[in-house]
Amino acid sequence: MNGNRDAQGDRLPTGKVRILPRKGVARLPLKQRVPSAQLKKGVYLIPSLFTTGNLICGFFSIVSTFNGHYLQAAIFIMLAHVLDGLDGYVARLTKATSQFGVELDSLADLVSFGVAPAILVYYWALVPWHTWGWLAACLYVVCGALRLARFNVQIKTVEKSHFVGLPIPAAAEMIAATVLMYYFLGGEGAANKRIILPLVIYVLAALMVSSFRYFSFKQLDLK
Repeated sequence: MNGNRDAQGDRLPTGKVRILPRKGVARLPLKQRVPSAQLKKGVYLIPSLFTTGNLICGFFSIVSTFNGHYLQAAIFIMLAHVLDGLDGYVARLTKATSQFGVELDSLADLVSFGVAPAILVYYWALVPWHTWGWLAACLYVVCGALRLARFNVQIKTVEKSHFVGLPIPAAAEMIAATVLMYYFLGGEGAANKRIILPLVIYVLAALMVSSFRYFSFKQLDLK
C-alpha cells in the first residue's frame, strides 16, 4: 500500500491521522460574535423571570384562598417574597437594573404582597366584621399601592441604606406568618383571630404610609 499523503506530498504512516493547523479566521469571543443588544436583552431577562415567578405565586395565593386553602395561600406569599428578593439581588449582581424591571416589580409586588394578603386575611378572619372587614382589607391594598408608588418616586432621592415606610413585602410576610403560626399552633379555628387580625391590618396599613425609616439589607455584602 502506498499510504496517505499530506498537502505537501509527504508520506504519512498508515493508520495514523495528522492534524493540520486550522486555517481561516480565528474564533471570536462571545461579545464579538453576538450583538451587544442581544446580550443585554438576555441579561435583563433573568431578573424579570424571578419577578414573573413572584407574580405567579401571588396569583396562586389568591386562587388558594378562594378554594379555602389558607395555609397554602400563606406559603405562596412567602415563596413570592423569596423570589422578590432574588430578582433584586440578581439585577444588582448582573448590573441589569432598568426602569422596565422597576415597574414590573412594583406591579408584581402589588398583586403578591397587596391583593393576595388582603384577600387571604379577609376570608380567613375578617368576614364576620362585614363592612369593617372589607374596609380593613381594602385599606391595606390602598396603603400598599401608595407605598410602592412613593418608593418608585423616591428611588433616586432617598438613601439606599434605609426605607421610608414599612416595605409592602414585610407587611405581607407579617400576615402570612400570622396565618402559619395559627395553623402550626393548632389555633386555625380560634375566635380571637377575628379580634387580632383587624388590628394587625390597620397597624400595617398605617406603617406602610408612615415616615418611619427601616434599615435596608440591600447594601449588605454577602460575599
